[in-house]
Amino acid sequence: MKARGAPEQLRSLVERPGPFISLYLNTEAAAATGAEELELRWRALRDRASSKGAEEAALEALDGVVSGSQRRGDGLAAFLSGNEVGLRRHLGAPIDDDIRAGALPHLVPLLEWDQAHPRYAVVLSDRVGAEIHVIGGERDDETVSVEGDEEPIRKVQPGGWSQRRYQNRAENTWEANAKQVADRLADIARSEPLAFVVVAGDVRAVQFLRDNLVPEVEPIAFEIDSGLSSLDELREDLERAAASYEAQTTKTLLERFQEERGQQDRAVEGAEATLAALRMAQVDTLLVNPDSVSGSAWFATSDLTQAALERGSLMDMGLDDVEEAPLVDVLVRGALGTGAGVRIVPSPGDEQLPSDGVGGILRYTV
Repeated sequence: MKARGAPEQLRSLVERPGPFISLYLNTEAAAATGAEELELRWRALRDRASSKGAEEAALEALDGVVSGSQRRGDGLAAFLSGNEVGLRRHLGAPIDDDIRAGALPHLVPLLEWDQAHPRYAVVLSDRVGAEIHVIGGERDDETVSVEGDEEPIRKVQPGGWSQRRYQNRAENTWEANAKQVADRLADIARSEPLAFVVVAGDVRAVQFLRDNLVPEVEPIAFEIDSGLSSLDELREDLERAAASYEAQTTKTLLERFQEERGQQDRAVEGAEATLAALRMAQVDTLLVNPDSVSGSAWFATSDLTQAALERGSLMDMGLDDVEEAPLVDVLVRGALGTGAGVRIVPSPGDEQLPSDGVGGILRYTV
């Protein structure tokens, strides 16, 4: 799941006039020679873009974007509109090097990166409170500490009639502290969409926390071995959880697509039918496999919704501000322009996949 601002940022980018340069750069700098190695790879990409007609002024603008980027993240995505930086994102994990110049930005690698790095929360609970780590997505990782009451925390066994009273007081303190953690987690979930929530830590504290989760959070929360109490101990489990979330989300969407296609209801497939549905703002989620989508399409620069395989189709609508771009970029532009989601799906070989590598789940039929 992407952070709330991401679709608006990408829509604002495709609204800009071209030409565009789209740069993806692995800026991971674990080695002492990271900066020098990064400069060599950037120079190779720069020369490639120049050979394909990118203007020197635009490449000089990218020089400034690349400089020092290894200190701000492990990946860089930057998009120039003309000679101006339309969008830059420093990513928390590497991305493959690539550069494209064309009439539209090439957003597929960034969309794939977002899918693979959902935003989620990790709650490490004890009987006093918790540390809440918010990880992944396009924003920096964040840590929030919640401190509850410390007295009484431990159950004591003084004996006699007062033993049960001391035990109840300790249980009440644990639960009150867990309620504070659950409330803070709810605030975080309301401020930014979370794909899922991982809960770990003290067994009893985790149980009290789960009992106090709000309805918006409870369905997306699951527990990992409560004996683990640090983020480093959980790292491999968290990576598996993120990969599982991505795979399950794609699987669910493809199952829905197959069901709607089988009913000949709210689904379309193939480039021509999908572009037609995008023109009518019917598409709820665009499904696209970039490896299977080839060729180009035409789009109206003044209208994000208008695109077609043939130039004449747009000219017949009275549109004369038309340009050509790779089909996959035109499809993504149309989805962003109509508020549709975009899901990058696996390579062919699954009968659930749309024909020609592109299709859509529709909001409505006509």
